[in-house]
Amino acid sequence: MKVFIDTNILVDLVCDREEFVEAARKIFTLGYEKKITLVLSPLSYINTFYIGKKYKKPEYALIVALQKIESFTETANFTESSMRKSLYADWKDLEDASQYYAAMEAGVDGIITRNPKDFAKAIIPIWQPQDFLALSPDYF
Repeated sequence: MKVFIDTNILVDLVCDREEFVEAARKIFTLGYEKKITLVLSPLSYINTFYIGKKYKKPEYALIVALQKIESFTETANFTESSMRKSLYADWKDLEDASQYYAAMEAGVDGIITRNPKDFAKAIIPIWQPQDFLALSPDYF
């Protein structure tokens, strides 16, 4: 299974957001163990770095954490086509549309996010972390 990880899940992991970090760790562990393929967008790395600084995380520690994650995940290409689709889509938020179209071009089976309402127009499955983790082991 190939899943796209929304920025909020990456931030949960890298910034160790207490309420959400355990589910994020489990998901990233599935990717690290090659039980699933995790896909992130370049925008997620940039936003996580920026948000991490707001959490007072040292820049060097953020870069090292993101490098480790990048080493076992795929990065979706954010193409001219996905940008055009994002700009002309009738989504409330350009960033969410950009993530969605990058995910679609990467050929993912679904998106994991804590904000499924942000992807209300999606035509692929959208899972909250706990719902994804509850899927049958046959998926992994």
